[in-house]
Amino acid sequence: MPLTASHLQSALYALDGSRDVRLVLEGSDDCVVARALLVPAEDDGILKLTDGTREVLIDAGRVIRVEIGPPARPL
Repeated sequence: MPLTASHLQSALYALDGSRDVRLVLEGSDDCVVARALLVPAEDDGILKLTDGTREVLIDAGRVIRVEIGPPARPL
């Protein structure tokens, strides 16, 4: 079953900056977002994660697996 943006948004909803996320992508290198936060939905409808310094735009159709890691190390 392919993941949709809605599926991913539901799975990532509780991210509060205390955990790392690894997105395993089809045909590309993995993408790791340390201390990930889900960016609130915007008018553009694009699913985004942030680490507080950059935003990662997610193409849900290319996501094979999402790994939500243990709490990130303190700063």
